[in-house]
Amino acid sequence: MIPKEFYEVDKPRNLAKSITVELTRVKITVKVKPRAGKAAVKKTGEREFVVSVKEAPKDGRANAAVVSTLANFLGIAPSRIRILRGKKSRLKTLEIL
Repeated sequence: MIPKEFYEVDKPRNLAKSITVELTRVKITVKVKPRAGKAAVKKTGEREFVVSVKEAPKDGRANAAVVSTLANFLGIAPSRIRILRGKKSRLKTLEIL
């Protein structure tokens, strides 16, 4: 007789979670205002934001500030935000995981 563990197959239990994670990726457009008086986020459309940051656009400081400010506004970790386009531009496309 063949033991039960050789022919019984486990069903994937977290399949729905992995599919949900893939569907929650959102791309947004951000217009950046560096060297602003204070850090702020203004929603201008369904997936459009204006982000003001105090930092100057030097050595990626403004980009890091944009990610941090937007993460605080959305209530998520900064590691979940990625700059897809516009690393050297004021108009950026970001992906939120």
